[in-house]
Amino acid sequence: MPTPTPARLVNYLGSVSLKNLPANYQKAVAAVSKAMENKYPKVTDAKIQGSTPHKSHKDKSDAKDVITVSYHTAKGTRITSVHAHEDSTYNEFPSRNASKGK
Repeated sequence: MPTPTPARLVNYLGSVSLKNLPANYQKAVAAVSKAMENKYPKVTDAKIQGSTPHKSHKDKSDAKDVITVSYHTAKGTRITSVHAHEDSTYNEFPSRNASKGK
């Protein structure tokens, strides 16, 4: 009988931790992080870039407030960044290294 794979948890690096976010965004970022772990198995770390939800500067068509999170391999290679919304939806901005995360 196969043994279940243990659940991985992304490590939040940097000066902003998950607990620094508003409660609804904590849940949203945690859900998005799980999705990024599943999509990119080599992702081990995340960096939350600011604790205050804001309008996207990168995606002017996104009317929702966002928290920006970048996802990295253990070697520090950025794989992708996301704008996480309060409702746990997100917009992804893969780096050219995205294939290295799989």
